[in-house]
This record gives sequence, C-alpha cells and structure tokens, in this order.
Amino acid sequence: MAYTCTMKTYLPLLALFFYCNGYAQQNLLFGQVIDADNQQPVSNCSVFISNSSLGTITDSTGKFNLNNIPLYPSLRLVVSSVGFETFTYDFSAHQLPLNLKININRQVVELSNVQVIPYEKNGWQKWGNTFMRYFLGESENAYDCQIDNSYAIKFRNNTTTKVLEAFADEAIIIRNYHLGYLVKYKLEKFEYDFQRRTVHYEGYPLFFEMDQTNISPQYRWKRLEAYHGSLMHFIRSVCKNRLKEEGFAVRRIERIAANDTIINDGKTIPVFFRKDSTGKRHKPLYMVKDFKEVSGDSLLTKDSIVITGGDAYQLILSFKGDLQVKYLREEEPKAYAVSDFIAVPHKYQQSRLRIVNPEKSVLIFPQGYCYPPLDVYIEGYMAWEKIGDLLPIDYDPEE
Repeated sequence: MAYTCTMKTYLPLLALFFYCNGYAQQNLLFGQVIDADNQQPVSNCSVFISNSSLGTITDSTGKFNLNNIPLYPSLRLVVSSVGFETFTYDFSAHQLPLNLKININRQVVELSNVQVIPYEKNGWQKWGNTFMRYFLGESENAYDCQIDNSYAIKFRNNTTTKVLEAFADEAIIIRNYHLGYLVKYKLEKFEYDFQRRTVHYEGYPLFFEMDQTNISPQYRWKRLEAYHGSLMHFIRSVCKNRLKEEGFAVRRIERIAANDTIINDGKTIPVFFRKDSTGKRHKPLYMVKDFKEVSGDSLLTKDSIVITGGDAYQLILSFKGDLQVKYLREEEPKAYAVSDFIAVPHKYQQSRLRIVNPEKSVLIFPQGYCYPPLDVYIEGYMAWEKIGDLLPIDYDPEE
C-alpha cells in the first residue's frame, strides 16, 4: 500500500512532495528536478548527500537515483546546478524510501540600481593565497591540495568593513593528494574579517575516491591522522560516552577576576590561591581584560555536556560558558605553533568550544557532526584544521 505526504520547505517557491512506498527499497532516494519557472526538467544537475561520498547527476529528463543511503538519523540532500539557487532538504533515514519532486529557482540577477561592490579584477592572483590559507588551511594535508578551477572563484574586498568575500558559481574542485579525495565543494559563503582575524565559510562537500596511482601511498594513515582529535572524532566520542577512552580531556573554562576573585553566576568569591589536588597552582589559559581564565579541576563526561531530546536517540549539546578540549594522543604540529591562532604552543592539541546561542538546540549525531553547525563556535586546533583535513561523514577509521 502506498501513501503520500506533502511538505513545504522554508525556501520560497520550492515545493517538495515525497511518496513512501511500503514495498520499495528502504535506503533508496529518487525523484526529479524541475525548473520552478517553466516546469521543465533540469538535466546534468548535481544531487548528493552533503559531506558524504554519495552523489549523482540528473539525466535528460531531470530524474535521479541514490542507492545505499546510510541509515543515519539526519542527512542533508543538496541539489545544485549552475544558474540556479542551491536547494537543500534535511531528512532522516527512517523516512526512506523517498520519491522527491524538487522545484529549484533560478538565481536572481543583481539589480543595476543597487550599489554592489564589484568583483576584484585578477582576484585569484591577488587573493588566492589568502583564500587557500583560510579555506583549505595550513596543515600538511592542506598544502598538498590543488584547486582545479580557481578561475571560477571571484572576490570582493570591502575596504570599509575590512571583510574579504569569495564566491563561486560552480562547485570548487579540490584534489587532496594526501587524503586521496577529490572534493566538489559547493561554496555558499566565505568571509574573512581582517580586523577580527576570523573566517566564516559555509558550503556542501561531495567526496570521491581518487585514483590511487596519483595519491600518497600512505593515504589511509593520513586519513586516520586527520580523524584523530578532529571535531568529528570528538563528537563521535561524546555520543559513545568514550571521551577518556578515545584520548580526550574535557574541562570547563572558568573566569577568574584579576583581583583574585572567581566569577560564579554573577557573584564574586575570593580565591587567593587556586590549586589542584597536588597543591600546584593552575596556570591561566587566557587574559581577558580584567579576568583570567583557567580550566576546571574535573574531567567532564557525556552526561555533563549533553542532554537527551524528544526521543532517546536525539542528543543535544547543553553546557554554559566554554569548554576546553584537549586531545592527549597527538602533539600540535609545528605549522600550527607558528600560525596566527596561538601565541604559546601547547604540548597537546587544544581547542575551545562554545554554544553561540544557549537558547537554541544544537544536535549532535553519532556520525560526528552537529546541526546547526554554525551554532558551535570553535577556537584553537579544531578551528585551524579546515577543508584540507575534512573527512566524509561515512568515514570509518576501522577500515
């Protein structure tokens, strides 16, 4: 028996209908992509699961099939074609099989009477190195990456706000010779703030295995090395309640006033000496105006930073302030020690996590990702690793 459900997406003029067939293959997603303006099929359109190795393109009739979709609780389908707005749809594996009819909108051309900062002439020659540094990263893996279609990347430099923006009408093609991946990255946003020295980028990557004759013979080890201590590894360890076993040490960061008082829920408590159980005084992590910041004494576990959501399988990050996350099985590489992200090198990989808006729920998933991803602010080593160290959500370190 077949049944039909209708759902509206948050994107304007995009209607999505899915039909669930009781006897169909359970991990199958198929359908058709239509031009919303003229209701004609869109051929050669990229359809893929974001941050995975599963994707395809539409045929001459706009139809597509995706088989063997991993049975994950949360996935994002991305539909992308030159000249059209990127379409995304979040779904769960329990909704499969799905038959989708997707209407995509054409990109809106900028109006001539609206003042827009023009693209930089010879933008790649001027800003290519900056883009590579803050998009791909500065790790050994990142430096061995190659962008095939740099011509497609355009730049705007706002001299008033001191913000550099990058745009690409087509997916950026990245060859990561160390990790053995060809990545097609649909860039939605890239901003580098020269004053704050912060970078913000959004997009949807699709991974392909490269020919092994053109990649590092140690690519499997390189992948495992990139995985260890990464945000993916950390979230997977939280979900399994294996932080300590996987090599992570997580503590709260406490703010201590410069006049030797600790700030606790708006109250000040005198602390003339702050010592641990051995009598050794803690070394401040940071100085923030009139405050020192030190790591707490106790190691945190899953129950200290995560709560269960509406169902038993839904995990929500829930903690106040900042967390210090150390990965104790690898030292920080020299390239990180000399980067702008750190003043004094640490013996172990050290990062800092904060929930941007504590009033909003940030979900984490066993595959090692969070949603919405931009609602978790990351500093330190995990922030230093970028697209050049990215792994797909279906990466298995045991393989």
